[in-house]
Amino acid sequence: MARIARVHGSGLSNLKLDQLVLPDPKNNDVKLKVLSTTITGDQLNFINGRRLPGEANHHDVYPLGYEATGIVTEIGPDVDPKWLNQAVTPIGPYDFNRYPSLGDEIIVPADRLVLTPSNLSPEQATILWVPYLTAYALKYLGHISATDRVLIVAGTSSVGLAAIQIAQATGAQVFATTRSREKAQQLKDITGLPEEHIIISSEVNLLDQINSLTAGQGVSLIFDPIGGDTITDLAEVAAPQAMIIEYGLLMVLRRRYQLAN
Repeated sequence: MARIARVHGSGLSNLKLDQLVLPDPKNNDVKLKVLSTTITGDQLNFINGRRLPGEANHHDVYPLGYEATGIVTEIGPDVDPKWLNQAVTPIGPYDFNRYPSLGDEIIVPADRLVLTPSNLSPEQATILWVPYLTAYALKYLGHISATDRVLIVAGTSSVGLAAIQIAQATGAQVFATTRSREKAQQLKDITGLPEEHIIISSEVNLLDQINSLTAGQGVSLIFDPIGGDTITDLAEVAAPQAMIIEYGLLMVLRRRYQLAN
C-alpha cells in the first residue's frame, strides 16, 4: 500500500493521506520509492480552491505533486533496465492527476527521469528543477553575460531567487523588485544584493528608480512572471534592443481566480 496525499474538495483541512494500491508500471512508466517530495506554490493555490474556471470542481478527490526524488523499484516493459535501483529525479512538468508525486511510492514516466546528482541531497534535488530550469531561460534565451544589466521581477519567488543567482554567477549587474520592506530585507539577506538594487514596487516608481540606478540607460534583460498590464512599465525601463522574457501570467491568473470565486 502506498500513502498518497490527495485533496478532498478544497482547503488544507481536506488534504489527506490516502492508502492506495499502486498498479504495476505500464509501458514507459516506473515505480519510485520516494525519498523527498514537495508542494509548489501553484499546488497550494489548487489545494485552497483557487483554481481557474473549468480547471477542477471542488467536490472531487485530486492527487497532487510533480516534484520528487526517489529510487526506482520497478520498471515497465518498455523501460531500459539500467534505471532499476537508480536514484532519480523526474523532470516535469507532467500531468499530476495521472502521475501524482506527493506520496511515499509513486508512478512516473521513465522518459522524464534524470539521475540525481551525487552531490545533492534528495531534498535539494527535489526542489531544483522548477526554479533553476525555469530561470535557465536567462542563459538559453537571454544569453546573459557580464555586460548585462538585468531586472528580475518578483525577486523573492523561488524562480526569482534562482534567476538572481544565475545572473550573479555571470557577473551581470542585477536589480530585483519585491512588494514589501520585509521581503526586501529577505532578498538582501539571501542574495547579498546591494540595498539600492532592491526595488520595493509598492513604494517607488520603477522607471524613476531604474533611470537613477542606470544613469538613464535602462536594463538590457528583464525576467518577469507577472505579465498583464505590467509589461508597459517594463518596456519603459528597457534599454534599446533589450529582451523581456515573460515566463508567467500571474496578473492574468489573479484576475481569473477573482472571477472564478
